[in-house]
Amino acid sequence: MSRHNKYAIYKGKEYRIIKMGGHLKLISKDKQDVENGFLPFKLNSDLYYKKVKTTDLETAYDVVPFAQYKGIEFQIIRVNEEEGTVLLYSIDSKIGREFGMHSHVGEKFEKYVRTEEVTLIEKKKKISGFI
Repeated sequence: MSRHNKYAIYKGKEYRIIKMGGHLKLISKDKQDVENGFLPFKLNSDLYYKKVKTTDLETAYDVVPFAQYKGIEFQIIRVNEEEGTVLLYSIDSKIGREFGMHSHVGEKFEKYVRTEEVTLIEKKKKISGFI
């Protein structure tokens, strides 16, 4: 549905990337990546990883999910795939009131809406330090 994580391009393919124990690790669900040096995780054999250096990567970026809802763009805080909803977020009190959003802490407004009511958008922000 929507992604919110860090990703990298390695040898022309996109992988989720994490920093673990001082190392960068590419994460894959594709068993064929074992042929490219990926190893299965001990606790989840359906996931594979490969330690890499920053210089091995073509680029890296953070993916942040947004939703277009009734003509306004909101950041997505949470996705509930079972219920088919997304939690929209705004710090604009005028928008919050106009869209019937709930304020839990000061000027932070949230509202669950059905995924059918929104257009999902992924924004990629390049992570500095990568080519």
